Amino acid sequence: MAQSDFPELRALFDKNREVVKMLKGEKNLSDKQIAFTAVYNKLGKKIAESKDKTSLTAFTTVICGRYQVCQPDSITVTWHNSETSEKLFEHTFAVGKLQREEEPSVRVIQMPSQQTGFQGLGEADVNNLVEKRLTEMRQREEYERLREENQKMQHQIAELETRNADLKHDIAAKETTESYMRILGMALPGISKFFGGAGILSMLAGTEENVQAASPALGTATAVTSEPAAEPKDEREQMIGMLRDYMTEELSQQEIATLYLLFVEIQKDKTLIQQILNQITAKDEITHTEYKNDNRAKATS
Repeated sequence: MAQSDFPELRALFDKNREVVKMLKGEKNLSDKQIAFTAVYNKLGKKIAESKDKTSLTAFTTVICGRYQVCQPDSITVTWHNSETSEKLFEHTFAVGKLQREEEPSVRVIQMPSQQTGFQGLGEADVNNLVEKRLTEMRQREEYERLREENQKMQHQIAELETRNADLKHDIAAKETTESYMRILGMALPGISKFFGGAGILSMLAGTEENVQAASPALGTATAVTSEPAAEPKDEREQMIGMLRDYMTEELSQQEIATLYLLFVEIQKDKTLIQQILNQITAKDEITHTEYKNDNRAKATS
């Protein structure tokens, strides 16, 4: 059973090829993945239907065979995805038109067609419909692409906002610490003399400044001017210089920080100086007394 035996179905077969080509291009489907069903109508009423989805390889045989039996005036063909049963496209074709056109015009006038109801669409209408469906499919794909890009951008914006909040928090904490250290330095200006002019903040942070470059050690020549250092003016300045040299050369960063805390307590109560000295002296006297007693005990024995 060939298509040439049914010239009145030529438009249906041509449109089938166009639709299949369109679905292959837009949906990336093969012939095996496309199936069809057909509904046969006459005088606006359904007279037959193929409920089972049939492969495209049997399209000509099924359509021609059912057309011979039913003699419909229109056929509605629906194309499906054979794997997912998704409805891909649907169109109604008017058939039998060629046969009526070949009849004598007199007969047409004497016997006007009494058919009523839906007679199908013309070729221009079908082309417009196919073009409309293609445009809708492209718009839907573009919408999905833009939606995915929008979701990615929203995710990136959320990550950047979180990172920005963390950075603001770190900056605020740093500014608060620096503010407190500046206040502490202004409240205790005398303490900085013991550190050779080094800032309190840099000392506690472990970034000691080059004290020798800013204030050369007493009794040594500078590397820049090679001029002899000035002698201490009095005993007080000499003792301060000895303290500074001892702290910068002998003590570790942890020991300097501990000593700084001790100075803070001394500034609150200067009587602590004498109490600390008495405590150290008393400890030395106890040690000396114990040593004497041990020697006496050994001599007696």
